[in-house]
Amino acid sequence: MPPRDRRLLRARRNPGNVRFDTLCRIYEDHGFTIRTGRGSHYIATLPNTRIRMTFPRQNPMKRVYVIAALNAIEEAQALGFIDED
Repeated sequence: MPPRDRRLLRARRNPGNVRFDTLCRIYEDHGFTIRTGRGSHYIATLPNTRIRMTFPRQNPMKRVYVIAALNAIEEAQALGFIDED
């Protein structure tokens, strides 16, 4: 199993135990770009779409941010913005 799939599977199985760097990598694996926002927050955007997620820098990440990321990725895949490899 490729590392991209392994990271996503681990996040799905245990969303309460995901580090900030891992969440950023999951976003980047699926075509999102990460930029800094205000203060300690970061913004993940999917180019050429209106999909945009804001999340803070913390370790471990709160479940709500990981679940929101997974839902955004699934939504983008369902709409055809991301290939489902």
